[in-house]
Amino acid sequence: QSNISANEVIGSNVYTSNSEEKVGEIEDLIVSLDGSDHSIILGHGGFLGLGEKRIMLKVSDLRHDRNADRYHVGLTNEELKNAPGLRKVDGRWVGKPMESAQSSSDRTERTERVD
Repeated sequence: QSNISANEVIGSNVYTSNSEEKVGEIEDLIVSLDGSDHSIILGHGGFLGLGEKRIMLKVSDLRHDRNADRYHVGLTNEELKNAPGLRKVDGRWVGKPMESAQSSSDRTERTERVD
């Protein structure tokens, strides 16, 4: 499947690529009007929404495992802890996006890409 509804993605849990460690939940989907960029906002850390950090990741950094119906990101929990955080100002996400996971040197085999 090459297309997916935002409603199917938002609220989904995200796990590290090489373990069963949950690292967050997809809170928002961001698309540029010219179609050149698609990102997700990952809620990471915290407890019951308190102290949670929001991180912007490229959709291309996510992999969908159809068998488990879950998403994986090629980043460790530690890398996400050190990622720049975002905040919402007047309904818009403000802050620096995280560097693409694809630029990391030690990537493991990935499952199917989310388009």
